[in-house]
Amino acid sequence: MFPDVRVVLLDLGVGGTELLRLLKVKRPDIDVIMMTGQGEEGLARRSITLGAFDHLPKPLDLSILERLVRACID
Repeated sequence: MFPDVRVVLLDLGVGGTELLRLLKVKRPDIDVIMMTGQGEEGLARRSITLGAFDHLPKPLDLSILERLVRACID
C-alpha cells in the first residue's frame, strides 16, 4: 500500500503516537515528522524514541519543515 510514500507528517494531537507505532511496524522505511501543539513537548520527545525522524512545534516554520523533508528524502 502506497509504495512511493517516503515521508509522513503526523500530528500528535490526533492519536499520533499510536499511528506512529503502527506506521513503523508496517513500513519502517518511512520517515515520520511529528507536529506538536502547545503542551505536547514531552510527547514529542517520546515520539522520537518511538521512531519519529523529528518533531516540529506549531505553528510550523515552513523553512524548517522543508529542510527536514529534504533530509528524509536524501
